[in-house]
Amino acid sequence: MTELLYLQNAYLRENEAIVIDVTDTAIVLDRTCFFPEGGGQPGDSGTIGNVAIIDARLENGSVLHIFDPNERPAFTAGERVSCKIDWEKRFSRMQAHTGEHIVSGLAHTLFGCENVGFHMDGTVMTVDFDRFLDETQLVSLEKAANACIYRDLSVTAETLSAAQAECRPYRSKLDDLPNPRIVTIEGVDRCACCAPHVRSTGQVGLVKILAAMRHRGGVRLTLIAGETAYADYAEKHVAASAIGQSLAVKPSEIAPAVEALLQKNKNLSYEMNRQLQDMLLYIRELTPATTVNLTFFLPSMSVEALKNAVVLLRDRTKGICVTLCGSDADGYYFAMSSTEIDVKVRARAITGALNGSGGGRYDVVQGRLRASRAQIEQYFKELQVNQDENA
Repeated sequence: MTELLYLQNAYLRENEAIVIDVTDTAIVLDRTCFFPEGGGQPGDSGTIGNVAIIDARLENGSVLHIFDPNERPAFTAGERVSCKIDWEKRFSRMQAHTGEHIVSGLAHTLFGCENVGFHMDGTVMTVDFDRFLDETQLVSLEKAANACIYRDLSVTAETLSAAQAECRPYRSKLDDLPNPRIVTIEGVDRCACCAPHVRSTGQVGLVKILAAMRHRGGVRLTLIAGETAYADYAEKHVAASAIGQSLAVKPSEIAPAVEALLQKNKNLSYEMNRQLQDMLLYIRELTPATTVNLTFFLPSMSVEALKNAVVLLRDRTKGICVTLCGSDADGYYFAMSSTEIDVKVRARAITGALNGSGGGRYDVVQGRLRASRAQIEQYFKELQVNQDENA
């Protein structure tokens, strides 16, 4: 059995201990400040002696301090060692987990939600509630959670006897706990939890709901808190400032400015497509009826536009119609079509001769040719001659 020092003092960063056992992957001590994975919170990392601990897990009452198998400790059972946790990581998780308790407690009080799932990935959390919360309710929940933080309410933990547990109501994701450890946030929440938490809500700093999605008839929230929430805000502030400067608007005006820009681009795209269609119709009228129609467009032409063009021009061609764009350096994208022959079959010979690849249906094929424009023109010139002779 390992004495769990973090239950006595969640702020204990290091301790001395006696080695009980060393396996191929883990160290067992008589006492530890390392929190093992539990309650949805990952285990601590840190060092024991000069050995890096990458995780901690609880098994049959003993904490397994996990290390890289390639870095086996030199010490053995019976020796005294110094333990030290990664405090920045631990404290950030304590902030996050306490923030989750605040949100879950208020969701239960305000909206009757039960917490049916919790997971912490680093310091980003997902919380599942059994009831759906709309956007207005989520705004109220987040606002109430941060109000609790500003009030700097005390956060305490105690282990109850079976008799005490029966007469003191609390939230729990586990049933029939004989001696539950109850984390209490004054006037906000009482919940069974094995993890370490901060001393008061003020140390959480900030809670932010990043996302919400429907999940099994309820809602799944993605939350951040504490230092992680501040870092997220700082990163987004830099991005928002840069976007605001680019658009010459205040940060508060970014959303409507981006909306207007998207609409402008949509209008421009519509106008460009209209002009392209007019241009293709003009080209179509000038195009003589031939057995092979080869048309090169500007390198900026999209593949989708190439397909639209080839479909529009193919009825002026007795055999194969091909539209292309690109350059000798980068190769040429093409679309090929015909009203008379199966171009999917013909494309195999063409792409083989011009170092290309492609695919599609019997009536339209698209792909890429890695040959020069001169080589492409020469190939189709010879193809047209052969078809004219066989006509």
